[in-house]
Amino acid sequence: MSGGSHSLNLGLLDHEASMQNIDILVEALEMEARESEMSKCRKLFSDGPSNSALQAIVRIVRVDFLAKQAIVRHEHEPLLLEARNAFTNTRAERDNEKGELVREREALKEELNKAKEMAVEVEQCMEAV
Repeated sequence: MSGGSHSLNLGLLDHEASMQNIDILVEALEMEARESEMSKCRKLFSDGPSNSALQAIVRIVRVDFLAKQAIVRHEHEPLLLEARNAFTNTRAERDNEKGELVREREALKEELNKAKEMAVEVEQCMEAV
């Protein structure tokens, strides 16, 4: 293995490790935020149900939903891009095929017109004879 390839592999490993560290950090921050909100809810509910307690629960659910939505979007973004590109490519291919069909139809019309002209010429020759 050459030195350049070896350093590239180490770079990839470092990148992968740092991505895992970021994931762990994000997860820890999410858990801390959730625990903080849950702690607030417990304090609010200790006095009985209230609007502020319900609002805190809604915030927890919303933060959790947004976090999950971001994770799903991040995980599936390459698939979405691939699907979008495939759709765009399919549309372009369809447009190209449509263009080819139009050109073929025009060529057939020209051949038909030439055949009609030849038929008229043949008819005129037959009349002359």
